[in-house]
Amino acid sequence: MSKRLISCCLNFLTLSLLLSLYVRETAADPTTPTGALKEVIIGAVIPLSGTQAVYGEEAAKLFQLFTEEGGLVQGGIRFKFVVEDGKCGVGSAPITAAKKLILVDHVRYIIAGCSGEVLQIAPYTQQNKVLLIGYISGHRDVKHAGDYVFRTFYDVGTIGTLMNEKLAEMNLNRVAVFTEEVSFTLGIKEVLSDSLKERLVAKEDYPLDSPDNRGMVARAKQRGIDSVFINSAAPRSYVQIYNELRRMGFNGPVFSYYQAGNKEVLSALGDTQDNVFYFSAPTPTGDAKSYLDMKERYMKRFGTEINSEFQLAVVYNAIQSIVDGVVAAGDDSTKVRDYLMSYSAPGATGQIEYDVNGDIKNVSLVMKKIERGKLVQ
Repeated sequence: MSKRLISCCLNFLTLSLLLSLYVRETAADPTTPTGALKEVIIGAVIPLSGTQAVYGEEAAKLFQLFTEEGGLVQGGIRFKFVVEDGKCGVGSAPITAAKKLILVDHVRYIIAGCSGEVLQIAPYTQQNKVLLIGYISGHRDVKHAGDYVFRTFYDVGTIGTLMNEKLAEMNLNRVAVFTEEVSFTLGIKEVLSDSLKERLVAKEDYPLDSPDNRGMVARAKQRGIDSVFINSAAPRSYVQIYNELRRMGFNGPVFSYYQAGNKEVLSALGDTQDNVFYFSAPTPTGDAKSYLDMKERYMKRFGTEINSEFQLAVVYNAIQSIVDGVVAAGDDSTKVRDYLMSYSAPGATGQIEYDVNGDIKNVSLVMKKIERGKLVQ
């Protein structure tokens, strides 16, 4: 073979190799105008049924909104959502949903709701290097669930310190805690037990959706309690226990996490709910244009009444974190995880940043008070 022929062949092979590399790089670049958007699926394991479905209400509507709009498009990528019922951690619903999303839908990113959902699926998502973000997962164990686990919610472990400070201020020393048996409320009970110590004189647990709580209220009252923490998972059980306490003549302060300010509770109890303190989420203060634009579309689609604006905000923060991560780092869950560790962007609750445990910064519990059915602080 002549040197000229060899040279021509080498030049042709070199040109073919360069062209091949260019085509592969171009196809891998989602912003390249190829006429078709790259698609990334985000899975969701959220409560859609049962008494705790209220914690998935805003998320379900937001995923529906983006689905109806043909997906969320950003950076040349179309993000689609596959939503499964995690039942807030009841039974094996979360892990069944997570396995379906990972094995059948091949997702590498999952947004979960309750602590029970996050804690049940975290070992499996961690094993498969699937990025998991919880949006209402306050259990203190979430921060240690793995390096692929993040959350846009606060750690309710701080509830113990806030509770102790308020009890000392009011000179209260004999507290009863009534706990509905689900993961996040059992986590709150652990926090209160560790923090209140000798102040905690009565602990009663009851099954989810228990129809009759009179016995445990009577037992606690016999212990000479001066305050109560209703640690309920569902609005209905809070209403039942609150009414039973007042019916039995207990007029001391009642504490709770979130439920006292729930719209369903406020409507059911009206002005009979008095001398009540509850720990709750802060008011969302984020003014990111993308969030405000989404909220406007959300309200046009579903009406102006939002059950929990904070839940809508933290779900949006979770979506934004994954979307920004994929656009910036590529469709690789490990690279997105690494990207989020130094991520900083305006979001629905202010600046979105994560600490070394994957917990969002600058989002903390606040205490509120209800007098005669009205929020006074």
